[in-house]
Amino acid sequence: MDDVNKLINTTKQNKLSHAELVELLEYDSTTGIFTWKVKKGSARPGDVVGNKPTSCGYLRVAINRESYYLHRLAWFYYYKVWPSKYIDHIDGHKTNNAISNLQDISMIENNRKQRNEIGILGERCLNNCLNGKVQVTVRSRYLGQYNTKEEALTIRDKYLEDNNLFIDENGYVKDKP
Repeated sequence: MDDVNKLINTTKQNKLSHAELVELLEYDSTTGIFTWKVKKGSARPGDVVGNKPTSCGYLRVAINRESYYLHRLAWFYYYKVWPSKYIDHIDGHKTNNAISNLQDISMIENNRKQRNEIGILGERCLNNCLNGKVQVTVRSRYLGQYNTKEEALTIRDKYLEDNNLFIDENGYVKDKP
């Protein structure tokens, strides 16, 4: 799966050069805010780019009919190379794209950090955490939505036990030996 994602990301990355990015957008590395340098659709020079988070909480922009996450573009804009791994928001705020808040980390580090921040592996907040619901998914199996982390944790642990599974030190769900 990682090879497929790497191929897709490499293909997308090859479509946008650093020179083209700098020509289209201005990036303030202190605030993490991008603005348009050119008129693009309804956007005018000086307009803020990506001011509405996705359902996952990240900001993105479409350039040449490709969608890019702003945290990845911030890394590319500042360092002039695409990130080699996952871009982590150090403070946990997915819209804070200041370069001092971004780090290029491995999938294992990212999973570990998510588990520590969220508290329950396989959990994610729905609708940008506005409705307070917790969704639990283990090995792509949807286990439902719950009002508290405690409820979600109970369901997840019961599912793991009933299916003879465990979570290893890297955050992966595996079969018990």
